[in-house]
Amino acid sequence: MWGRVFRDSPVFRWLSGNSGQYDLPVSMSSVRIGDRLLYIGGADMGLLALLATRTGLSGSARSLVADEAAAARVRQAAEQRGVLVEVTTEDLQAGFPFDADAFDVAIVDASASLPPLDYSEVRRVLRPGGRVVALAGCARRRLMGKPPTPVGRGEQLRQALGGAFPAARILAERDGWVFVEALKGRG
Repeated sequence: MWGRVFRDSPVFRWLSGNSGQYDLPVSMSSVRIGDRLLYIGGADMGLLALLATRTGLSGSARSLVADEAAAARVRQAAEQRGVLVEVTTEDLQAGFPFDADAFDVAIVDASASLPPLDYSEVRRVLRPGGRVVALAGCARRRLMGKPPTPVGRGEQLRQALGGAFPAARILAERDGWVFVEALKGRG
């Protein structure tokens, strides 16, 4: 018990390099133990590693990236952090190489830019009631003293998801993070 209290303390996290910058996005993603996670984009390795840890041994984490260079970065980061992440390289605008209803949660990483994606494919690979969360963050921009994500980024993400997920909604715009969540309907 005391080990966990010590490990979760803000001072220990700061000393170990985990300042808690991912607390909000991990919480907003609602990834749980046992979830089958698809992480699309692979730009933020720290976030991907924490989400993969959240799925636990009973779940799975997959990363879908557009090129081999990104795939190599994801594999290396996962190995360094000691998490299991299966990496697939595919054109993000083409059909995804996954079965229908294969995932519980899809995270669209738009931290660098909105990836050119076929959102109907994201919908197809999610189980009925599955969640997709598109997120954009500017933690790096804040650390460099630059202004946060431009106003309207959340609306841009909502519109991108809106065609395939009519229930797309902006969940929060706090501290430079933008979260857009949508659920796959049953029919």
